[in-house]
Amino acid sequence: MSAFERIRLALSVLAQVIAAAWLIMGAYFLVMYYTDTENHLRHEYLMGVSLSFLYAASFSIGSALFAVSVKKVISKKTFRLLSVPALIVGLAFLVTYLGSVAYDLASRT
Repeated sequence: MSAFERIRLALSVLAQVIAAAWLIMGAYFLVMYYTDTENHLRHEYLMGVSLSFLYAASFSIGSALFAVSVKKVISKKTFRLLSVPALIVGLAFLVTYLGSVAYDLASRT
């Protein structure tokens, strides 16, 4: 493995760790939304959830792209560990976004 491949692999792992941190932050905001029922500004927690999904999806996709660039020199298990979370987080973000768009369209009519 060359030095550039090691750097790309390290960036892939780092991006995955950052994505996991954003997901944990999103889970915190989601828990706060459901537990802080007396706060009249609690809808702002959902903005935190949305932004954390957005950033987690971005970092996960970046991790998957770096993993694809070193696919030939890493094991299949490592490749799956670095690329499958991007699919899951990206799908969750897409469902969240499309759900909010569908709700908005349904509430207008």
